[in-house]
Parts: sequence; C-alpha cells; structure tokens
Amino acid sequence: MKWLAVSGLPDHPHVEPLTTALLERFGVGPAMPGRATPQDLPGLSALVPDAVEAAQRHLTDVADEYRRRISTTLAPYRERIDRWQQDALFASARPDRKAIDETADRRRRLVESLETVGKPMLRLLAVLEPHAAAEEGTAR
Repeated sequence: MKWLAVSGLPDHPHVEPLTTALLERFGVGPAMPGRATPQDLPGLSALVPDAVEAAQRHLTDVADEYRRRISTTLAPYRERIDRWQQDALFASARPDRKAIDETADRRRRLVESLETVGKPMLRLLAVLEPHAAAEEGTAR
C-alpha cells in the first residue's frame, strides 16, 4: 500500500509519496483551519479526474520497480522451498515423491500469491483546498 499526494493541478501535476514532512509543507495538521463548506467545490471537483489520472500514470510508471522489489523480497522463500524439496527427496531411501512435490507446489503457490497482479487499486481519500488558493485562484 502506498499513500500518494497529487499537487500542482491543473497545469503541472506532481505526484509524490505522502509523508509527514509533505503534510507539514501543505499545512495539514491540528492547527489547520477547518471549513464546513469548500470555497470552490465545483473547481475542486473538476480537478479530481486530473488528480486520479496523474496518480494512475505514476503507478503505471513505477509498476515494474514494485514488481522487481517484491520478486527480490520473495526470492529467498522460493529458494528455501527448492532446497527443502531437494533435501526431502534425499532424506530417506524411499521418499514419497508425490507428497513432497505436492507440499512444495502448495508452498510455491503461497509465495506466488504474494506477487502483485493486475492493476493497482487507486482510491481518492481526500481533496484539500489550500486556504490561499480559494482566495487567490492559485494552483492546487
């Protein structure tokens, strides 16, 4: 799971990881002013598709890197299964090859189930309206 922030809309979308430092830079925290009603709801709503599209592009751009990292993380587990299978086959004079292979296959499927598949799930969590942007019409 990755939390992302999209800023700079509409002209210069910028996607970056959502961190404490970024929230502080955006003025998000306990002291931020709250509003019961956004100042520019139609303007903010119009930017949502652009924000989602920018986030999707970012996730597509980094998908191969995420897959590589996950594969690297899971490689030692695959190797352990292979070693276990070989050790189990040679552990006795009459190994139950079918049971050993079935056990190894089940464990491989478990490891494979941890791989990422398909498109990443993307959900919009919040739209924050900068206090100054509502008054000055600046980028969001």
